[in-house]
Amino acid sequence: MASRVPTNDDGVILLELLRHFGRGDPDLTELIFSDLFWSAIRLEDTQRNRILARAAVLMQYGRNDREIRDGAYAAVGDPMRPEGKRKADLLVVTVKAPELDGARAAFGIAQDAPPDHSARGAGFWHVRRETPTRSLDIVVTMNGLSTNADMAAFLSTVFAEYDVRLCVLLGMAAGREDQVVLGDVVIADRVKDFGRKVLRPEGDELEPRVFHPDRAIVRTNSNIQPQRMGWHELVQTRLREAMEADIPGLRFPAALDPAEFEPAFHRGTVLASDQLVEDGRLSDHAAQAGERRKPIAAEMEAAGFATVCEENSVLWLVIRGIADFGQPVRSKEWQFVASLSAATALVLWIDRSTYLADGKST
Repeated sequence: MASRVPTNDDGVILLELLRHFGRGDPDLTELIFSDLFWSAIRLEDTQRNRILARAAVLMQYGRNDREIRDGAYAAVGDPMRPEGKRKADLLVVTVKAPELDGARAAFGIAQDAPPDHSARGAGFWHVRRETPTRSLDIVVTMNGLSTNADMAAFLSTVFAEYDVRLCVLLGMAAGREDQVVLGDVVIADRVKDFGRKVLRPEGDELEPRVFHPDRAIVRTNSNIQPQRMGWHELVQTRLREAMEADIPGLRFPAALDPAEFEPAFHRGTVLASDQLVEDGRLSDHAAQAGERRKPIAAEMEAAGFATVCEENSVLWLVIRGIADFGQPVRSKEWQFVASLSAATALVLWIDRSTYLADGKST
């Protein structure tokens, strides 16, 4: 292949080069398109030119020789080698569309923005956030499937793509009506796997497994008071913007006035079970889980999430907005609002906590 000097107009040429190279090297076709297709046009000049150099080297030398290929990557100083992973200070995992919508609204991602990166059907939106202490690389994604098992499988994809410092499970949950109101936010100081049971003739015996976030995260959470940090003003602003944007598919409670929406912030135990609670007995289930520290919210993914995070030595955090009370007739009109409440609280946690400051946990 004749070499050429890359210019500032190489976006289309880059894609053509990648398509041509993909036909020549089936091994890397998936890598090329999943890693580069969505972001190639928007790459800054230095990155674009580096990728052009990589493609040129690989098309000239050893397309099907892995040793030569890896040497070529090193020769052009490419940070996106196949054996490498993308870096993220914080990775935010959601499950359902209203949760992703809430996260995007809180982090300033346009609701119609395409993913910056895709892999195995999952989309990843990248955000650079400036905090008082440093810049953070944040990635937002969505699983799309409930249950702890589905979450565990999804995180295998996530951790194959990203080297993550802190992973946050963000979204909605059912709450105990005697302790929370709709739109409140719960940050988990522990997660109980409520689905583990021993089946005995005299009756089922619960055998829950308990997960604890890193102690430094728990200490940091104890010092965070979102209500004193402008949380209500922030969530009201983002909620008003979403309502005024008239975005298709977003649902809101009919009588909700953004100016009067002031959710509360709670710390407590979250139940995680593959059983969807719609029997109106969440308080009873919470009591069965243990007399001390009775859970105040229930959902279906946190146990699988915590398991895989711990298996991969990734620090984790679970934060949920209350969207319903687990009643037989379950309205979904609070799902986006609850998710937005949780996401805005997370934004303040990121901005004000010292946990991610100076490139390390403290």
